[in-house]
Amino acid sequence: MGVVKRQSIKQSIVVYMSIALGTLNILFIAPAILTTEELGLINIVRDVSLLAAPFIYLGAIDLILKFFPIFRSEEKKHNGFFFLIGLHVTIGNVLFLLLVLFFYHDISAYYSARSPLFKDYLPLVIPMAVLNVYSLVLTYYISNFSRIAVPAIFNDLIPKVGTIALILAYHYQWLPFSGIVWGLVGLNALILAGHVWYVRHLGQLHLRPDFSFIDKPLFRSMATFAGFGILISIGYQLLARIDLVMLASLSTLHATGVYSVAFFIINIIEVPKYAMSKIANPIIAEHWQAERLEEIASLYKKGALHQLIAGAGLFLAIWASVDHLFELMPNGDQYAAGKYVIFILGLARLMDMAGGFSIEIIHMSKHYRYLFFMLLFMAALNLSCHSMLIPVLDMKGAALATLISFVVYSWLKIALIWWKFRMQPFSRQTLAVLAGGLLVFAAGQGIPDTGIPLADIVIKSSLSMLLFAGFILFFKISPEVNQLAGEIWEQLRRRIKRL
Repeated sequence: MGVVKRQSIKQSIVVYMSIALGTLNILFIAPAILTTEELGLINIVRDVSLLAAPFIYLGAIDLILKFFPIFRSEEKKHNGFFFLIGLHVTIGNVLFLLLVLFFYHDISAYYSARSPLFKDYLPLVIPMAVLNVYSLVLTYYISNFSRIAVPAIFNDLIPKVGTIALILAYHYQWLPFSGIVWGLVGLNALILAGHVWYVRHLGQLHLRPDFSFIDKPLFRSMATFAGFGILISIGYQLLARIDLVMLASLSTLHATGVYSVAFFIINIIEVPKYAMSKIANPIIAEHWQAERLEEIASLYKKGALHQLIAGAGLFLAIWASVDHLFELMPNGDQYAAGKYVIFILGLARLMDMAGGFSIEIIHMSKHYRYLFFMLLFMAALNLSCHSMLIPVLDMKGAALATLISFVVYSWLKIALIWWKFRMQPFSRQTLAVLAGGLLVFAAGQGIPDTGIPLADIVIKSSLSMLLFAGFILFFKISPEVNQLAGEIWEQLRRRIKRL
């Protein structure tokens, strides 16, 4: 078994453990201990720090992905690449701190009217953002050496375990509430220390510079790519996270807390998308380099179909038992206000997944610059929609604005790929998946209640997924899914025989 396969299996185990712990915390522990305002504050501090990240790393991640192979040389310690990236991010940090200091009064005033509690914790966003960025950059640097499992422990598992520990410490009065937020900063420092240790453990902590390797054409190419990378990253973060940030500024921390729970629940359906993307990215890059357009077109259709199948199945399972989930949650009556936020955000995620690997195809092609202009337009649209809809519809307005943005963004990506390469992700199977999803959605509404929330969740979610899976398999919508199901069935049959 190769190192990549071993690392992928290990990372998958870590990710699913993290999802389980996150679910336990967000749906049961945190609602039982924290108020909606306190939960909203924790989430807004985290999300604002993530939103600030592109302003700090200044395209460093894009440089690592595209240019490390050029610098790579074990004998020459990668020609000073590690030092170069560290210097690049440090310059970004200095510029970011100067920018924050200059606009701090305006930023503080922006949030003080609606979310005065967040204003008190705003200074902690700065160290959290800086620590997050260094950890993120080190994660991508480490991935060049086919090591993704240990960084996953630092990035996914430690934050989940640490957050639960901090909330429980607050519950038992070992910490004040401020201790939770300060503790999150401490967790980020611990995570960064772990990454630094692991880079050193791998023997890749090379701090000596080597500017002689960078000639003018290489420098110009790196500067151009990093520049567009900065703008693309900022636009993407605005598209992905602006709803929570704007909800905190235009509504209340109570609404932000409820929205954040709904946001977490529905984001579960995107787990298959990210897993498929990690597998597809290097394959798409290789196909572009070899100009294998037919393989890219085939991967485009297959990726869109399988993402839609996975996303639709999970969405149906969540929606079938969402009311019982709130019944089971501590203080679930408060969080039930986010029910239709889950529905609207679910539609937004499905629209994005139906487009398959569209962003990966554009980003790896020579037309990657178009992403900047698309995201610039989307950022303006997103901000406008949220500004108009949140004051009128509150949480639902934020969700609806996100849906509008995702729909427009998805169609722009699909249109660009069709215009430049004459590829599109849809087929008759796409319509079949949608038809099957609607049938199962309707059937799920007719499943009777047992009166026991946990039993209802298990029964309704399981039946919805089984019905949808049965539909997909019976009509052979995806040969790959049928083949995988056949292999799993054959393995189970052999194990039963052995027993």
